[in-house]
Amino acid sequence: MLRDSFYSIISQTQQGESSLITQVKINAAHDIFNGHFPGNPVVPGVCMLQMIKDILSGKINDGIRLQSLANVKFIAVVDPTQHDSLEINIKFENSGENAYKVNAVITAQDIVFLKISNAVYIKL
Repeated sequence: MLRDSFYSIISQTQQGESSLITQVKINAAHDIFNGHFPGNPVVPGVCMLQMIKDILSGKINDGIRLQSLANVKFIAVVDPTQHDSLEINIKFENSGENAYKVNAVITAQDIVFLKISNAVYIKL
């Protein structure tokens, strides 16, 4: 789990029953950036996907795993020395059978870094 080491949650607001807006702060000094990439840190895409999973798992108060992802777009690179605060907007719906359909966007100011749509997470 990356929470509280790679990133920390600054604030979280719920928009209705199935939407969360979470502000996170990236730890630009984390060891991940020693290999990704030295002197030019970039938040790995898999870490952005993990943050979404962690936040949703915390919201539903249960362990989950990504079952499928219909569409993922890595639109811009997150340099933690320039954008250490990110907003993660997650819209989800319980689709039955212990599964959640998820759409999410990661942004900072006016920059969109990641969009996922029609992801399916299932309870463990």
